[in-house]
Amino acid sequence: IVKDESRKGCMAVNTTTELANQDEEVSGWLCKNMEDMETQFATWVTEAQQSGEINSSFSAQALGKYLYSAFCGLRVIGQTTRDRKSLEEIVAVALSILR
Repeated sequence: IVKDESRKGCMAVNTTTELANQDEEVSGWLCKNMEDMETQFATWVTEAQQSGEINSSFSAQALGKYLYSAFCGLRVIGQTTRDRKSLEEIVAVALSILR
């Protein structure tokens, strides 16, 4: 995010904020992308929970959704700032739920 010199961001996140509620076909693609990403995050969370690296206070599915949401928010904020310290603070807070 910090190295994105043009600050164009992520195509999926940008499209979501601009077109998700205006085009059914685009919305379908975005929903599928979101589900795939949440599933991938949930898979990683499951592995980390099983190895004891992160807590099991929340389900892997809930944390997958949360982490994807945090990722999208970070991508949007990254378009407005290149302040690495600010972005790292956001990441630290977002990941603190995993402890």
